[in-house]
Amino acid sequence: MRSPLVETTARTGTATRPAATAAIATHGVTKDFPSTRAVDEVDLHVPRGALVGVLGPSGCGKTTLLRLLAGFERPDAGTVEVDGRTAAGEGVWMPPDRRRVGMVFQDFALFPHLDVADNIAFGLPRGRGRRQRVQEIIELVGLAGREHSRPSELSGGQQQRVALARALAPRPAVVLLDEPFSNLDAGMRAQVRADVERILRADGATAVLVTHDQEEALAMSDEVAVMREGRIVQQAPPEDLYHQPADRRVAEFVGDADFVCGYAERGQVRCDLGCLELRHPVDGEVEVMIRPEDLELWPDPEGESVVEGREFYGHDQLVHVRLASGRRVHVRLGSVSHVEAGDRVGVRAVRPLQPFPEACRLGLCPELSADSTAVRPRESGERTAAGPPEGPAGAGEG
Repeated sequence: MRSPLVETTARTGTATRPAATAAIATHGVTKDFPSTRAVDEVDLHVPRGALVGVLGPSGCGKTTLLRLLAGFERPDAGTVEVDGRTAAGEGVWMPPDRRRVGMVFQDFALFPHLDVADNIAFGLPRGRGRRQRVQEIIELVGLAGREHSRPSELSGGQQQRVALARALAPRPAVVLLDEPFSNLDAGMRAQVRADVERILRADGATAVLVTHDQEEALAMSDEVAVMREGRIVQQAPPEDLYHQPADRRVAEFVGDADFVCGYAERGQVRCDLGCLELRHPVDGEVEVMIRPEDLELWPDPEGESVVEGREFYGHDQLVHVRLASGRRVHVRLGSVSHVEAGDRVGVRAVRPLQPFPEACRLGLCPELSADSTAVRPRESGERTAAGPPEGPAGAGEG
């Protein structure tokens, strides 16, 4: 169950939160290397008890940001706060061992000559309670009975749980996870991911997960911060990030999306799919984002749209459709719906769509022209796109 967090602004992904709620907070953090600026004035907020994903492609600066949080790198500008205390910046430098930060590395970094219990105990101070804490964590991560096993005797998923247990054992203010599932095969990854999330939430831990995997970030995180070229371009709950991305590049990076240009007024847009509702009103030339699940499809022998192909995944399928205008869109259907290449179909949007007026200002809608039907304002009384006929369910209800 995700932690209840404050609402974020849909277009910017920002929010005003009391500083006291933060386990991690950065303000204008910047890190330069000789040939590049890896982190560029980053503001990141991680509420206590939350799991925040930092999502971005390779080379965007997300691992450097994690190293700045851990204290493995010094920022060139800005401040890093951990558990309400300044850890770096403003003339302050707190070394990693004083930050109360746990780290889970890509390769797990377990000591091969130590057994499970000794690997977990490695970062704990000697004294009363040490053995009890190790046993508590072993039970939490589901490795009871494997205390004396060496890493080489464990599966990849079990090694991952040992690495997480070692990070949690000292009761850190925050746990940092650097691409923790990248070394696991696809069959194991989903189960280990679910196990790690369960363990973190059961322990009440605060965590920052760095990943390039959109599904991973959306599935596990209370909030996702998208990084691009060293900057955080949006931080928001997964649902807001997916349905109301800050810009087209975020939309393309987080999930599948098609983009259609049109003319908007009075909360609607006229485009190749007809007159569609918008999530929020804008006027003039716009580009709208269409997720595959935003569309409904049904068989229509007289339809002007044609199925060009499909990708069947078992749990669902992605249908490629060419509209009458020649534009191609994608529709996600359930696995029991059956369509074939060459079928004529009807297509319509089933929910309001996200507009991006800035795309046209940047010249990303070249097909819009003065004589285009897409830019003609909707006439009074004009109807929106027709839906499927009443009666038996069409292909869109699989």
